[in-house]
Amino acid sequence: MLREEVVTIDCAEHRLVGVFHPEAPNGIGIGVVIVVGGPQYRVGSHRQFVTSARYLARAGVAVLRFDARGMGDSSGEASGFEHLAEDIDAAVAEMRHRRPDFKLVLLGLCDGASAILLTERARHASDGMVLINPWVRTPALAASVVARHYYLGRFAQREFWHKLFSLRVNPLKSLLELATTLRTARSGDDLTKGRTYVDAMIDALDRTRAPVLFALSGDDLTAKEFDTLSETHARLKSTMTRANTSVVRLPGADHTFSRREDLDRFNEQALAWLTRAVRP
Repeated sequence: MLREEVVTIDCAEHRLVGVFHPEAPNGIGIGVVIVVGGPQYRVGSHRQFVTSARYLARAGVAVLRFDARGMGDSSGEASGFEHLAEDIDAAVAEMRHRRPDFKLVLLGLCDGASAILLTERARHASDGMVLINPWVRTPALAASVVARHYYLGRFAQREFWHKLFSLRVNPLKSLLELATTLRTARSGDDLTKGRTYVDAMIDALDRTRAPVLFALSGDDLTAKEFDTLSETHARLKSTMTRANTSVVRLPGADHTFSRREDLDRFNEQALAWLTRAVRP
């Protein structure tokens, strides 16, 4: 295994703790900064980010994964994904210091992906982004996805009707839940009711000219919410078809690729995209 180094990074008056994975001798001139979705720390669920970082490092990619303030071993208080700009900028500066001539790529999961888009300085400084199951949840969008993917699926299941007719399911309760969900879904696009973080994310994608890779899980409501938004929001739909945008789909994968075969598939696809779209 390649040598890994614990690093501390100054961020305002606090210290971020991270792990730097130097690239193997067959380096391809790319450095990846991993932005972890919360509430998580630099290891990730089932050691997801450790596995990905080591895979990329063996393939010649330098990787830095770090704890944002208030998470893991870093000092300070957690402030949520909408307020990670200073943390991400500090991690990017650390990677630039260590590998000044490398192409820089930001990689994030869930609200870590959203945080990347909301961090203007780091986004402008990057040469690419890998956005895994980005978080775009709003009440109406969440209700729409639940109605489409949960209730319709339930009504198609023989087991549901068997429980209903055997009174093991409360029909009144189920109908009330469905009515509430449909009412929320029909309440209108949340994005028309004042500016939200999702608007800022879409604006950022509009302005991005560097390559972007979206990795979307097939068995994940967060990914389904992003898909639904990209089908119904005109600007996002247009952005997803641009030449600098690529989409990798992982059928059957859950939110964090908890099955090793799904994580392996993601790692392989991410490396192929880095080599093709970003490599100097």
